[in-house]
Amino acid sequence: MIVSLPGIASILSYEEIILTTYDDGYGILTIGAGHTAMAGTPKPKIGMKITLHEAFDIFRRDLENYADDVRSEIDVPLSQNQLDALVSWHFNTGKIGDSTLTKRLNSGEYNSVPEEMARWKFAQGQVSNGLVNRRNHEAAMFTSGVYGDRPVVVRQTKGGKIETLSLAEIAELMEDVPARGVENTI
Repeated sequence: MIVSLPGIASILSYEEIILTTYDDGYGILTIGAGHTAMAGTPKPKIGMKITLHEAFDIFRRDLENYADDVRSEIDVPLSQNQLDALVSWHFNTGKIGDSTLTKRLNSGEYNSVPEEMARWKFAQGQVSNGLVNRRNHEAAMFTSGVYGDRPVVVRQTKGGKIETLSLAEIAELMEDVPARGVENTI
């Protein structure tokens, strides 16, 4: 199973796409759709700028890696919405391989996933309202298949003018880059 277009849009709605390197608010240089040096190349540097197509190229590679991690770590059957929610959670936390969430889910405790997701609400030791909202959204996606309709925001710089992308535009941008394990049909 591969990540669906609604799943991709959901992840992007929480990451925003920012085309110039910025500090994520916690001292981590970020570019595109939440891409950091921990996710691989390119390594964001101060003053770096990318195009929207480059941002989607980077996002696709990052997403494929996170989706591969979820598929390799989860041993129980998943529905599409469950896979999408877990990829979103892992994309943000990077913890699918060593979390209680994974252990409990692999033991068949599907109902424990929302509770385990909710635990990941801290940024630098403080509760983050943004993470609380994201975890609630991921839990709803996992349990009920509710993806929501948050806009996917694109900015040239952090805090800059907002542009939004439709599902059709996201699908087109995802198709512009060769896919491996990412569904890009509506």
